[in-house]
Amino acid sequence: PTQAQTADGLAHGALRDVTINYRKDGFFRLDGHVDPLADGPNVCIVGLLSDTVLTISEVGPPESTTADPARVALESWAAGDVDVLLPARCLVHLSGRARDELNHGIRLGVSATQLRERGVPADDGALFDWHGSIDRPVRRSPERISIVFAFAGA
Repeated sequence: PTQAQTADGLAHGALRDVTINYRKDGFFRLDGHVDPLADGPNVCIVGLLSDTVLTISEVGPPESTTADPARVALESWAAGDVDVLLPARCLVHLSGRARDELNHGIRLGVSATQLRERGVPADDGALFDWHGSIDRPVRRSPERISIVFAFAGA
């Protein structure tokens, strides 16, 4: 068994799927979705190269994919969304309702100009996520890799 499979509170079964995502130019957008339930009850995501914000939302497809991306970037998908700050090199574990029922995604991102228009200081040349409210920006690096591990039940 791997360390992740035996860690307290993270008991997983066999590894069922691994997906590697590469994003560049600060474009990290990921429409809200639930990973395929057939992949198992535990999903772990490791983010590399950039901090980002993963948003947990009740809004999913088709609404999450047809929503105005500019509005979502500034306001999120819904008022009750929960933002999870993911520093580079961290792991987030989705299980239970967060895995099976709620959607996760990454908003389009906002520019320094959009932040400054709202009174939030920001340097040019980058896109930003925000954590909880737009006055809490998180600067994106140009590149991001995420590795998604799907595990069967223990």
